[in-house]
Formats: sequence, structure tokens, C-alpha cells
Amino acid sequence: MFAGADLDLTGAKPGPGGTDVDVHCAFGGGNIRIPADWRAAWDSRGIGGVGIGRKEPVMKTDDPDAADLRIHLRALFGGVGLRA
Repeated sequence: MFAGADLDLTGAKPGPGGTDVDVHCAFGGGNIRIPADWRAAWDSRGIGGVGIGRKEPVMKTDDPDAADLRIHLRALFGGVGLRA
């Protein structure tokens, strides 16, 4: 709440079936850095969201079962930035 966090997964390998990250934030958020070849999917509830910078080579998929990373965001004026 009223803070942020950075999570660096660039050296990680996805678990079998992918990796899930739950983010709950209020008036804050953070960044998640992932390997450029990972596919990401997310769902979000509340006021906020997940964003990818224009020049970021992050691959978004609409199929959570095919994703290397699944983000489950619950936010109140907060969000997550994906970086590669």
C-alpha cells in the first residue's frame, strides 16, 4: 500500500505449466522483468492494470494455459509494468 516493488525473473525458468504471480496493491504497483522469450497472460480486477512499454519485446498471449507467466492483479489505483 502506497509503495512499489520490482521483481526480476530474468534468470528464472518457468515451472511446468507456467508460473503464477499474484499482485495485490493499493496506490502502488511495480515492475516485473521477464526473459524476452516468455509469453505472459494476465487478469486484473479493480482500478489499475498491467502495461507493456512500446519498445518492450514482451509477448502477450490471451491463452493462460500457454503462458510462461500468469499475473493475477487486484488493484486500487495501482498496476504492474512488464519489462524484458
